[in-house]
Amino acid sequence: QIPAYSELELATVIDLEPHATRIMRIEQGQLRHIRTIPRGISHLIKNISESLNISSAQAFDTLMRFGLYKDDQPSYNDATSAAFGAFWKEVQFTLASIGSKDPASGKMLLLGEGAAIKNIAEHIATMHHVSAELFDPNLVLAQKEITLAGGIHTIPPFASISLGLALAQKTEDFNLQQDDLESADNSLLAKQLIVGLLLALSLFGILITHYVVQISALKREVNVSSHEALDALRERFKDIDETTNNLTDDVVETAQDELKREEDTWFKFSPQARPTFLKILLELTDRIDKDALGFSLDQLTITEGNVVAKGRVKDFDALKLLEKEIAQSKLLTLVPPTPQEPEFTMRLRVIPPSREGL
Repeated sequence: QIPAYSELELATVIDLEPHATRIMRIEQGQLRHIRTIPRGISHLIKNISESLNISSAQAFDTLMRFGLYKDDQPSYNDATSAAFGAFWKEVQFTLASIGSKDPASGKMLLLGEGAAIKNIAEHIATMHHVSAELFDPNLVLAQKEITLAGGIHTIPPFASISLGLALAQKTEDFNLQQDDLESADNSLLAKQLIVGLLLALSLFGILITHYVVQISALKREVNVSSHEALDALRERFKDIDETTNNLTDDVVETAQDELKREEDTWFKFSPQARPTFLKILLELTDRIDKDALGFSLDQLTITEGNVVAKGRVKDFDALKLLEKEIAQSKLLTLVPPTPQEPEFTMRLRVIPPSREGL
């Protein structure tokens, strides 16, 4: 609202407060940077008082009355020059840190309590080769709609901040870097999430499709193999029901039973399964003690798996001993009923050899 300042393309506002110094950089009418230095006028006064060995109050009074330079006081001038030079180096360093390559560029406006130091703007302009002046809040009175209350004729420099807050016309959506910062744009993140979700769903869809295809192919192969096996079993075993279309457990069990019957039939006709006539005679000869039993054989009939022996022994004890000796045979077994008389007809069964032994 002050035309003399609003038209500045580049300005640096330095607010000199007792315990801190605020530096504001304005470019093209926009506030671009704000920095705060934790040192103010009180630190400057402290350094001067220590250098001159005077009280802080005396140093403050002298600084305000005479400024940073006093005629015929070289010790005072040296103390203020050293103290203010160290302070100003921090200001220049801060200006450089916010991207101001040439701190002397633009206009430097001083305000705050430190701006009341006598000739401080002229001293800064002369010693540091910058364009510096005191910020004059009274220029706002050029606007006719702004008037001062009764009894007040001027606005002191330290009231500049309060004046700015009082005259602020717009505080909504206040952004010190409104041209640099943009509102967060989450559209890209949303797109990335959507694409990621679609890729994940596509991957799961491909895996599920592959699983279904493989299971279907396996089922078809099992079904074809089952029918081929069923047809082969029907050709081999006639007892399988022709109406059966699946290779069930009943079909497999029927085929196994039929196979077992055929194996048993062929085993019976196998030469290894039929003991020869000589083996039977040899077994009887080895088992029976003919002299001790008084054994006399009248007739021996050997058929498929059976032996009928007609003969006699000398007494009943010899008959019991004969039965005992035959019971120990691994080739023949006695078929009930057992003989009861010394003259007997004894029926024997041939024990077939086990398949494991073949």
